Amino acid sequence: MNIQQFWSDILAQRAGEIRKYFHADAYVNWHCSNEHFTLEEFIRANCEYPGDWAGKIEKNIIADNMIITSIQVYPKDCSASFHVTSFIELKDDKIVAMDEYWADDSEAPKWRKEMGIGVPIRNKIELRSRTEAHVKEYYYRVQDAEIQKMIPLKAQSLEEALDDYYCSISPDSKSYGRTIYVNDIYVGDVWCYCIDLSETPNAMLSYCLFAKQYWGRKIATAAVKLFIELIRKELGITKIGAFTYTDNAASIAVLEKCGFRLAEVFVEDGVSSSYFELDTPMLSADESIALSVRKVNDNGA
Repeated sequence: MNIQQFWSDILAQRAGEIRKYFHADAYVNWHCSNEHFTLEEFIRANCEYPGDWAGKIEKNIIADNMIITSIQVYPKDCSASFHVTSFIELKDDKIVAMDEYWADDSEAPKWRKEMGIGVPIRNKIELRSRTEAHVKEYYYRVQDAEIQKMIPLKAQSLEEALDDYYCSISPDSKSYGRTIYVNDIYVGDVWCYCIDLSETPNAMLSYCLFAKQYWGRKIATAAVKLFIELIRKELGITKIGAFTYTDNAASIAVLEKCGFRLAEVFVEDGVSSSYFELDTPMLSADESIALSVRKVNDNGA
């Protein structure tokens, strides 16, 4: 039995295709809601459930005549999320019984959060606007010696950092930045500078994840990908450059995972640096119109 196709048909609510996976006298149990279905009842319950659905298989275990799957299921508008664990019993490569356990995805309860134990399995990563408070926290957090070995710091004082921030929010600014949040916790910044759409690259990109407990957990890669798409749509930036120290393997890995390609290696002040470039898709006609409208509105404001 093709389990990938089975779940594709289930999520797409294809009644005729779903029926082909089962013996005629098969049954399905939904234990969390205490419901037992015949095959036809299950097909009705699944296919008449409102909404458009998607999902992904997270675990799939095959043992003799049993398939055990764990699936994340969610509406296509991502307004909710669920997990279902299914124990699928087979005979002659068709389902004779399926026991399922459904659960709503939610946050840990307050009492357990207050214990300060565990970390999230899945992280909610967001880019948010920068404020003076962010600038101050960022400045003090990046005074860490390990961080300073990885990224050159332009601002040598808090006053200079604040001046740079005020320049970045001016109407004619050549820089643009966002804060990185993980599960509502401020963990770093990502920004671009030297913005000029008439030049190649259109801008230079940099980032810093100062919350070291999140290093090595793919947070930086996810945040940079979000930022690249953001500046493409909001600013029309499609050609991006980035510098990093050649011995900063983690930063190079992030850039490569985001699609950057090595363009040059050079030595400056005795330190080897690597220069990367990225070409993202040009804006579609609709995206170009939306960008033009935003610029007109911004100028009008």
